[in-house]
Amino acid sequence: MDTQATPKTLQAVENLRDFVKSPEGQRFFCSLESLRWFLREHRESLIKAGALIKIARQVHIVRPEFDEAVIRVLREKAMASLTH
Repeated sequence: MDTQATPKTLQAVENLRDFVKSPEGQRFFCSLESLRWFLREHRESLIKAGALIKIARQVHIVRPEFDEAVIRVLREKAMASLTH
């Protein structure tokens, strides 16, 4: 399993709205709906990477695990496109 260590501080946890408004969030996701689509499409690998948690029925991201998982997912998609 690919699970990361538990974050040492709560500062590592960020809600989706705040993330998508950040410079990093805006570089990769043009809107909250775009981010939500990405989360739905890659939910399993993001959870296994320790990049997503749920608090009171709301999904939050955990950084830097989320950043690393996004890069890994996009790298895998790029590699898969080479074989097609």
